[in-house]
Amino acid sequence: MKSYTLFLLFCLGIAQNAFAVKIDNSQSPAHGKLVFSVQVNHINQPLEGAQVEVMIHGKIVSQGQTSALGVARLEIGNYLHEPTNIRVSKAGFISKELQNVSLVNGRSYPFALVQGEGLEIIATENQVNQIEEKSEAKKKQLEEERRKNETQRLENEQKTQKAAEETRNKESEIKDKARQSAQTLDAQQQAREQEAREREAAERKRQEDLKNLAKEQERQKAEQAAAAAKKQAEADAKKREAELQKAKKKEEKAAKAKLKEEKKARKASEEARKAAEKAEKEAKKELKREEAYANSVKKITKKQDQINKEREGIKKEQDKLDKEVSKGKVQVEDVNARQAKINAKQAKLDLKEKELEQETAKLKKKYSKK
Repeated sequence: MKSYTLFLLFCLGIAQNAFAVKIDNSQSPAHGKLVFSVQVNHINQPLEGAQVEVMIHGKIVSQGQTSALGVARLEIGNYLHEPTNIRVSKAGFISKELQNVSLVNGRSYPFALVQGEGLEIIATENQVNQIEEKSEAKKKQLEEERRKNETQRLENEQKTQKAAEETRNKESEIKDKARQSAQTLDAQQQAREQEAREREAAERKRQEDLKNLAKEQERQKAEQAAAAAKKQAEADAKKREAELQKAKKKEEKAAKAKLKEEKKARKASEEARKAAEKAEKEAKKELKREEAYANSVKKITKKQDQINKEREGIKKEQDKLDKEVSKGKVQVEDVNARQAKINAKQAKLDLKEKELEQETAKLKKKYSKK
């Protein structure tokens, strides 16, 4: 899908160059970005690979080469309608330079080269006169805007440098804090290790004291056992009777507890059965939902395959047209008409593809909410 999109953009770029001669001659703004084109022919045939240079006050401000259709698309970032020269040259041809031109946004400037050597100057005095007739106030205004733009640029550079310096200072401060934090962590780690060693030593002493205490208690118990043996014997009979009564009560209590547990188990079993039935219903519902989603995806995929198939056909038309253009076997008007049809077909497929994307997004949204 991505390859088709790139191919469409490439075709649109060729179409834009091919239609350069038909761009509306809209008026240029007082200053700002200017876009125009230069068309170069040789014996009424497009001349590919011609070098185009645009000069203001002897400085090249824009340049490019003509395409297979003999068209070079050029831009000037901040055009103030100064007298401008356009030079077109190619090895084996007489170069031509159009001088003192006031460029117009969107316009195409034609050149016809002939074989030979040297440079032919084409002066446009009427353009020079028009420039000279501009009011001095307008020129001063444009110059003032140029100075303001330069001042703003310098201020922006200073701000950028200041921000970079602040960033470097901040990074240095962060690094210092990180080193201090690391040192603090190391000190804390050493303190914890020392504390652990002290706790281990205290624990060993505590265990030794407990052993000694246990030995002393064993001795005391041995002495007490002899004195208590007689008393214990007398109490055993009485104790046995009490234990029998206690055991009987315990058995009764255990029987009641068992009955209660069985009742609780039956209730838990019933709840588990209901939960299983609910889970089964949910599973069936989810299965139907997944099947509906799969069918919708299948339909969308089928539509996408059809679009891809149609794009293959359009690509063949484009390849055929490009091949005819490269061989020079077709008229420019015919190229424009056929290219327009191809572009229209591509645009139609783009619309279908956009609708398909919206349908896919809607489908995903629908099933993601459930």
